Amino acid sequence: MPLPMEPAPIHTPKPKLTGKGMKLGKKGADIDTFVDSVRKDGGLVKDTNGIATTEPVRPNAVAVSTSPLHLRQEEKILTSVHREGDVDQFEVRGLLCLHIMSE
Repeated sequence: MPLPMEPAPIHTPKPKLTGKGMKLGKKGADIDTFVDSVRKDGGLVKDTNGIATTEPVRPNAVAVSTSPLHLRQEEKILTSVHREGDVDQFEVRGLLCLHIMSE
């Protein structure tokens, strides 16, 4: 009695990588196309060069007061905004400190 033949293993060739994956740094053309289409529709688009910063704005140095009352005010604004103008989060935090020096 002859032995049953086993099926030959199927070998699929691996796809060759062509290096055409996601390219980083080419978003400028897409953004320009989007801005141009918004302008064609009559929308106003402001130039945002220099507006978006990651460093907090520091107040200028203030002259030292000799008064017995010292008042310090601090405000922080935290916001998350989409390119389309939708606001996800907007938060204002404030701190007011009063220091009274008595003799």
